[in-house]
Amino acid sequence: MKFMVMHRHDKNIEAGKRPSPEFIAAMGALVGGAVKEGKLVDGDGLGASKTRARVTFKNGERTVQHGPFEGESELPAGFVKVTVKSRDEAIAIATKVGQAIGCDVELEVGLLTEAWDLGFAEKSADAPERYLIVHKATAATEAGRVPNLERVVKELSDQGVLTASATLTPSSKGKRLIFRGDQRKIVDGPFIESKELIGGYAILELASWEECLAFTTQYAELMLTSASDFEGDIRPL
Repeated sequence: MKFMVMHRHDKNIEAGKRPSPEFIAAMGALVGGAVKEGKLVDGDGLGASKTRARVTFKNGERTVQHGPFEGESELPAGFVKVTVKSRDEAIAIATKVGQAIGCDVELEVGLLTEAWDLGFAEKSADAPERYLIVHKATAATEAGRVPNLERVVKELSDQGVLTASATLTPSSKGKRLIFRGDQRKIVDGPFIESKELIGGYAILELASWEECLAFTTQYAELMLTSASDFEGDIRPL
């Protein structure tokens, strides 16, 4: 089974604070272990909301808004990940995705975290930019109707800008982990919405829900070493 595990946005990242070297090392060990075992398919972190943009289609009209943002209705239905030269290019791709979906929908264009954002490398002048373009849930996707994105995904692949894509099952098939203080709670979907921005994600290929929950719990406990609480969603692909 493939799962998408998403954690909510970190207030420290939003404020421009880098995680500690100890936290980075511990997270690297956890993620590296999943890679060695062939369990991690894809994953990335996202930067502050000031680096993001939203493309909204409503009644046939497109609007573009630039961050920073506060969490509103953030329930995802799927994504494409692209490598481009600029945010404008990523917004143009988000527009194509929205047009392919063909109904009222919101897409978030989020800049992904790079090694230089964590202080591990120098950013070159011609470095490309990587974006996660998330299309939000609609009544249709929550009812299990998958938008036909085959043409636009193929076009992006042919152009050499696509690095990953996925469609999520409805939130009714998902689970939400809420860890605050001594509270440890797992809530079954469906979810009307999520009011927190996505801070990062991992695509995992695992044998069962139990294995996914075990990994996500370990991940959450590690996140709690640098944050006061943790909220994350798990959605099968």
